[in-house]
Amino acid sequence: MSQKDSQVQEVGKMPGDSFNWQLSLLLVLFVAVVFTAIKTVSQRHEARSQFVKLQKLEKERDMLAAQWSRLKLEQSTMLNQVRVERLASRDLNMQMPKPSEKKMIRETIIERPLVYPVMAAPGRTSVKNATVALGE
Repeated sequence: MSQKDSQVQEVGKMPGDSFNWQLSLLLVLFVAVVFTAIKTVSQRHEARSQFVKLQKLEKERDMLAAQWSRLKLEQSTMLNQVRVERLASRDLNMQMPKPSEKKMIRETIIERPLVYPVMAAPGRTSVKNATVALGE
């Protein structure tokens, strides 16, 4: 047996074996790099699309806020007391009543005592129709 054959038998490998696993590793790393590059481009595109959408929504929000301000101003103008009185007298032929035509209505409040149910005292099993009136 030659010295070269004994070295091959000792290690148990063929001279091309190390090249095969290195090539496989290189192929796996290449695929990983390509996948990462594609994923990065995809994520950047998605981020840009979302940013454009955000800008459109912010612009719409600003337009709606401006419209809301205009509507609130219009509402306060429409509810102005002077304007309401002018429209009532001009369009509806309404007028303020004379002092002799005014009547004061007073509401009378009848105070009633608060009534609460009584709980059974310790040692008793029940209380029938018992109530306590407060404020009398």
